[in-house]
Amino acid sequence: KKDAVAKRMKQNGLGTHPIPVLGSKIAHSSSEVFLRERPLPTETGEPPACPLPKDLHERIVETIRAAGGRIPISQLADKLVWQSGSPLHAKYGALKKTVVQVPELLFEPKKSLHRRSLRPRTRPPKAAKNKQKQAAAEAAEAAEARAAEAARAARAGEGEGEGG
Repeated sequence: KKDAVAKRMKQNGLGTHPIPVLGSKIAHSSSEVFLRERPLPTETGEPPACPLPKDLHERIVETIRAAGGRIPISQLADKLVWQSGSPLHAKYGALKKTVVQVPELLFEPKKSLHRRSLRPRTRPPKAAKNKQKQAAAEAAEAAEARAAEAARAARAGEGEGEGG
């Protein structure tokens, strides 16, 4: 079916990716890498493991996040120094083949997608917000406990001074 549509489009001089013909809500990611709103789901519900070392994985994601959630693959290669012949290219292969293995990233140069799926996310996901709120609440609770302990210690010190 897909081949028949592509054949018909070529016959009508539309090429293989007639984005304007498909409407304003359809886009082609082309050579851009995007941050996903959520990592790819797995059967267990946990994010899939990334085959790259953690520091390199985080560096790639942070580079794209710093660029506003989307960056052309060529600029990403420049920022990471990942050109042909570079140590990263020698060790992990072409960047285009590597970024598809990072669950937080979307790189689909051969597919047309709905524009909503290509919109970069600038706010942290809800789960991250909840973790931040929980960490802040735990920190406040720990601070209160330390203050209460310090007050008890001060009262105990005052009681010893009066008796001596």
